[in-house]
Amino acid sequence: MFELLRGAPAPALAALRVLRHRLDQRRAGEPLAVAVVSPGRAEGKTALAVRLAMTLAEAERARVLLVDGHLACPRVAATLGLRLPAHASFSEQLRRRMAGETRPLGVIAVSQSLSVLAEPSLEASYPAALHSVHFEAAMRTLRRYHDYVVIDGPPILGSGDANVIEDASDGVVLVARASLTRASSLTSAAEQLGDRRILGVVLNDVAPRPVARKRVCIDGAPAGQSA
Repeated sequence: MFELLRGAPAPALAALRVLRHRLDQRRAGEPLAVAVVSPGRAEGKTALAVRLAMTLAEAERARVLLVDGHLACPRVAATLGLRLPAHASFSEQLRRRMAGETRPLGVIAVSQSLSVLAEPSLEASYPAALHSVHFEAAMRTLRRYHDYVVIDGPPILGSGDANVIEDASDGVVLVARASLTRASSLTSAAEQLGDRRILGVVLNDVAPRPVARKRVCIDGAPAGQSA
């Protein structure tokens, strides 16, 4: 399950741990819900949400719940390679609550420190559940049982769904892809969210810059030669 984290490039893994440190500081011992969103599609937000949840749960440091909040196009279960039973669907559980059911929400434990609340498939998803009062109520309840709730949110532009996710979160991480996201789209996305809860921006697929190599002298001789 954690191969997705171990397979991340070293710079990406280091950046995730720095982000974890910043979130730990912000959490200050209290539950924290963090939404991961992007201006549009294919900008890497689901991969980041999954890896962030794994990083937060690494070495059983915290109790973490990963939630698929993009009910119109859920990707968390597929990214993790999970086959979930239909009754475990987050949106289906919300729909049952809309019908009056009071059964506690069920989550799937994938490790001792990481659980998932996702959708088995697109066909099983009920996107309208995101806009019910039960969604925000569910997020408040889930916070009480976890140190972190990481929400893989929907694209921001062209919909108000991301604003619903924002309102149910304590902070938002905005994801952009260097090879795809336009500066104007990133600006529009930030303006739609406002600056109340934006924690920062993560830029994917940044081409590494060439490092200038210099010869270093040791005791008066170039490195690699005897003095």
